[in-house]
Amino acid sequence: MRNIWKVGALGAVFGAVLSVGGCQDFDAAYERCVAEGRCEPDGGTADAGGDAGPVIPTCTFKPDVIDEPDPLGEDLNCDLVDGMASAGYFVDPVNGLETNSGSQFEPVQTLARALALIQAGGDPTRTNVYLAVGTYNEPETIVTVPVSIHGGYTWTGPEGKGYWTRVPGEGVTVIDGGTLAFTVQNVMDSGVLLNTLNITSASGGNDGGASIALRIMRSSSVHLSKVVVEAGQGGEGEGGTAGSIGNEGAFGLNGVAGKDSVPGRRGDGGVSSCATGNTGAGGAGGAGGGSGSASKGSDGLAGIPGTPFGAGGASGVRSPPDSGTNIYACQGEKGSDGAEGAPGEPGTLGDAGTGVGMVNPEKGIWETTAAQNGAAGTQGRIGAGGGGGGGGGGCSDVEIDPAESAGGGGGGGGGGGGCGGTQGRGGGAGGASIALLIIEANVVAGSNSRLIAHGGGNGGEGGRGGDGGKGGTGGEGGLGTKVDVTGQPAGVFYSTYSGPGGKGGPGGRGGPGGAGGGGAGGPSIGVWCAQDAGVFFETGSFIETNDGGAGGFSVGNPGAPGVQASYFDCLGPDGGVL
Repeated sequence: MRNIWKVGALGAVFGAVLSVGGCQDFDAAYERCVAEGRCEPDGGTADAGGDAGPVIPTCTFKPDVIDEPDPLGEDLNCDLVDGMASAGYFVDPVNGLETNSGSQFEPVQTLARALALIQAGGDPTRTNVYLAVGTYNEPETIVTVPVSIHGGYTWTGPEGKGYWTRVPGEGVTVIDGGTLAFTVQNVMDSGVLLNTLNITSASGGNDGGASIALRIMRSSSVHLSKVVVEAGQGGEGEGGTAGSIGNEGAFGLNGVAGKDSVPGRRGDGGVSSCATGNTGAGGAGGAGGGSGSASKGSDGLAGIPGTPFGAGGASGVRSPPDSGTNIYACQGEKGSDGAEGAPGEPGTLGDAGTGVGMVNPEKGIWETTAAQNGAAGTQGRIGAGGGGGGGGGGCSDVEIDPAESAGGGGGGGGGGGGCGGTQGRGGGAGGASIALLIIEANVVAGSNSRLIAHGGGNGGEGGRGGDGGKGGTGGEGGLGTKVDVTGQPAGVFYSTYSGPGGKGGPGGRGGPGGAGGGGAGGPSIGVWCAQDAGVFFETGSFIETNDGGAGGFSVGNPGAPGVQASYFDCLGPDGGVL
């Protein structure tokens, strides 16, 4: 939402602002005026023109008045310009040449060249700059000397014989700089006047850069008159990178099959690459049972932390023979499967970006603060390891020859837990839109001046957290076997069957990574002050601010919206904060 703030007269300007201008040869100017038929000795006026060339505007010769540029564009000393022609440099972005002298008949092409000529100090009486209507696409303009810069002029007539008109409302002088368009700095001895200009800055880049139209630093008195100061949009904040999916957990090893009189060995549990110590490790399987007192399969081991294991298979008991035979059977039971591991805990969400940023008075720039950037989430935790499978049972009949019994299959190892997804990164802060930045300086915004901030940049989106990795597969249980043996008494036969080992449980899926917080929206500020800076407004001036930037989206914590304000930390005429 656009906010328009109209300022009333606040009194006390910083003292007389700029009465600059060189000496004028009034007698010579008057004689030329009369000779050209533009004025009469009694102060009346007459038109010149006809076949002699372009019509030269009439003027009223006032020898006791210094002809400073005025709101009506009047030529009061008949020197073919509203203002003191001899006291300034003329600039025409289309017809000027950088090699010209800068006089009214030989304008230079750029504002930078005119300022350089003043800086060189060849003629200390020439401290005005007269800018032709048009757009000045120049890099940041920097003013370091007392100067009056006036826009709105139009050259009329052939080269060397024309004149400069300044008709209110006809044509605009636009100084179109980069993201920092215009600077006045270190002008303490006298003042700077900016008059009838449009100063605009480009929108910030997509890295959260600021757009600042006019910056005034360490200067005693700067006056704006009929100036539009227009900051572009703050730059969009950079989006946070998304987290990556976690690695799959390590497989549990298979249990070994039982053999004649040899119980199967257990399979080891999987230990994932992301484990620290035994975190998320799968439990080992149980060993297979043999015969006699050791015929029960061993229990598997629990997965870490605390995943239930598979119980070992019970031992078999000799069964009666089939009718009419002397063949007995003994069957060990299968070991139980281990349980699946629990999923890992998700990572924590990153904090949202908040705040307005700060002005670095030494560098003279607006900067983001760490708090404005969304914080990264944290990585998801590893899943729990799967429980180990129980070993297969053997046969407990003590009459069976242990040397010829069937060993139970070993239990499979539990799978390792899946690795947690990595964290999403926080979104970057949106850039500021600041029409007027004042650092250790005093500024007067005269009537008909407008300060416009087009809105802060949107905060960057917080990155999503990565999904957790799949848990490792549990190992298969070892197979059981059959062994035929001769028992006691003679002539009695046994078929001994051992149970297979249980399967190891799969590891739990890793926890998802935490999403990054969204970046804060950039501020939209009419006037931002630092280092006890002050600004005074005269009646008829306006501040217009559009919305601060939207906070960056996040599935966790979206960023805070940017601040919208006419003033920030500025001192008023009574020393209080406006």
